[in-house]
Amino acid sequence: MSRFVAAGASTADAAPPDPSSHIPPTNDEWAAAEIELDEKRRQQQAALSRSEQQSGQSLYETLQANKGDFHHSLLQTCLGS
Repeated sequence: MSRFVAAGASTADAAPPDPSSHIPPTNDEWAAAEIELDEKRRQQQAALSRSEQQSGQSLYETLQANKGDFHHSLLQTCLGS
């Protein structure tokens, strides 16, 4: 038996949950959710692929290059060059 009590509730107020109030999803609902998730994954992969094809670099490579440019300009500013 769990001794967890939600904030603001006393042990006198706590009642065990009614198992009949929860209705598990059907197989059709699971299948629809899975199809929806697969479609979102495909869209994300396609968008990522398009962005890599346009620039020729991955996001990581772009960020690394930007970081190097930032450090270089910061160094120039500090040295007054």
